[in-house]
Amino acid sequence: MTLLDPSAAMLARCADIPVPKIQGRLDSLPFEDGTFDLVTCAWALETVPDPYLALTELCRVVRAGGALCLSFCADEPARGLADSLMRQALLFRGTGRFMSRSRLMQAIERFENFEVRAIPSHGPASTLLARRSGAATQVSL
Repeated sequence: MTLLDPSAAMLARCADIPVPKIQGRLDSLPFEDGTFDLVTCAWALETVPDPYLALTELCRVVRAGGALCLSFCADEPARGLADSLMRQALLFRGTGRFMSRSRLMQAIERFENFEVRAIPSHGPASTLLARRSGAATQVSL
């Protein structure tokens, strides 16, 4: 496991997690192609200047046979008072945007060997799981 965040202060808050911590940005990941079996990006894609550039980077570092799990604020209609209040709170904070689940799914499917599906969710939250087909590489120690 490797943690990545653009903020040194946020990484410092994870000092008790014994894994490498990298200060970096989603739109320019400091990793080789196909580095990870699982890439998780939660509540960050909607905050970067170019989310599709960041999505390109996230897909790039997923190994063949690996997966990308993406959670974000979706532009789905509110289904009740709680959804509506959460949406208003996020808009008030002004720290991100609501993204189209279907557009993100289409964008991921354009990358080589990715299949994507939406995980059922409620409210402004959405989760996508994308698997990169191909044989996983074996690592010998």
